[in-house]
Amino acid sequence: MSSPFSALDLTPLNGALDESGMQRASLAARAPFAQRLRELPKAALITALLYLPIAFFGLAFALHSEQPVMLWVLLGYLAIVALLLIFGVPRFRADDPGVQARFAAANGLRYAPGRSGATLPGSLFRGGTPMRAYDVFTATSPRHIEIGNTVATEETRWVNRDQEFGYLAVRLANRLPHIVLEPRRGGIKPGFVPGLAAEQHLRLEGDWDSWFSLYCPAGYERDALYLFTPDVMARFIDGAEGQYVEIIDDWLFVYTAQPLATLDPDRWRFAAGIADAVTAKLAQWERWRDPAAPVPQAAPGAPVAAAATPALKKRRIDRDALGCGLMLAVPVAIVLVLAVVFDW
Repeated sequence: MSSPFSALDLTPLNGALDESGMQRASLAARAPFAQRLRELPKAALITALLYLPIAFFGLAFALHSEQPVMLWVLLGYLAIVALLLIFGVPRFRADDPGVQARFAAANGLRYAPGRSGATLPGSLFRGGTPMRAYDVFTATSPRHIEIGNTVATEETRWVNRDQEFGYLAVRLANRLPHIVLEPRRGGIKPGFVPGLAAEQHLRLEGDWDSWFSLYCPAGYERDALYLFTPDVMARFIDGAEGQYVEIIDDWLFVYTAQPLATLDPDRWRFAAGIADAVTAKLAQWERWRDPAAPVPQAAPGAPVAAAATPALKKRRIDRDALGCGLMLAVPVAIVLVLAVVFDW
């Protein structure tokens, strides 16, 4: 069975990715530092908002001070803050959404510019970090397949860092417990997916154990080995970035370290190749497998790994609540201090 992405009409993408866009993509691929530069505007905006109340407090103090130099110092500081606000506001992607819509229409696909990633059960979408999916292309016949991109927010104590991934989601005819094919080289960062249980590691034949680690609950080894054959795994190493694959319930997910749904025709050919290999193998497996066999319902990270626990989510919610409380309390405190100092 071929996938709906087997014979893509790439004509709408011709010329959509201009030379400057190709240069930016090439630079990001060669130099990871270039990706970090994209985070500077957000950091600048946060810095400006953090010190803006302090600047106004200092300005009020300078206006009542007998030293004129203080006024000029504070005005200069406010000018810096204003520049940070003007140039530090994160810019939206410059891609023309009409290109993606025309591409979807030409290939009989549904296109969604953005949506919440919580609608899918994959570990990457439910790993305890806020997820957003964008540029999602969906085919519903002969089976449900999605190709899109997602942004995961890695939360730390001082700063949140966004990281983009691509994903392929395929709906299965039968449910399976949590099965994971993890790349040994490259791939997505482990922090965005649950840890894996060593006792459920299943050895692969030949040299494939040097490329992938396969994790499968006891009793489903035949399913895992039937699905992840050498011809399928060869597709997962063609991109040189290491695809992370997991099965949860009646879904199969392929995650890539770079976005899949882009304006680059070569990237779409790569995604279509993975979709074709996966759907062909799934069709064979579904004919081979007894559909009446009972299968327990799986959850992201279980039994292969533990999913994000409520305690972790609670700590994240507590930090968010603390941050919001401080944002509200600091301006109020400043106003109260000004009222006392200047007898308002």
